[in-house]
Amino acid sequence: MTILRHRLAKLNRWQRASFTALCSWLLVCILITVYRFPTEEKLRSAWVAASEETLAGDRKIIDAADAECRRLTSASGYSASLLCIDDVLHMRYAYQDRLNGLISYGDKQAREELLPNQMFAVAEGIALWVIPPFCLYMFGLSVARLKKRVEQPPYQVSGQTVAQDVFRWPDRTRRKPRRS
Repeated sequence: MTILRHRLAKLNRWQRASFTALCSWLLVCILITVYRFPTEEKLRSAWVAASEETLAGDRKIIDAADAECRRLTSASGYSASLLCIDDVLHMRYAYQDRLNGLISYGDKQAREELLPNQMFAVAEGIALWVIPPFCLYMFGLSVARLKKRVEQPPYQVSGQTVAQDVFRWPDRTRRKPRRS
């Protein structure tokens, strides 16, 4: 803790502000990743919802047939309503068997996909934390370079300077300039 305090004391105001913003953004990214982190229960419930959605058309047909049977039961044709109820029960059993098969397949898939989905969620969280600060850093770096380029005049090489540089190579610091 004292090392961190010592290092933070050496930072200037802008560096401390950017460090604080980066830590706050890390906290937000952790919360988002934890909220979206896939668990086996979440994957199973997604498979159940997808299975029910897949069989929604069958469910509507069964409900329509059941409504028709209820209408027949209230009428005087009692024998026809028994046959209708039997057909509806067979359709419901077939629907339930298909739904149970899809759900058991979904349970198996949820167990197989759990680790890859969790690794992908962690990678998304890291990318969510790293990419925006990196883009801001690159933007700030480019602005600083452009500002520096505007302030400094371009370096112009003259023929005489080039000739002197050739004779001074490889060690320019120790030789004295030639007198003419």
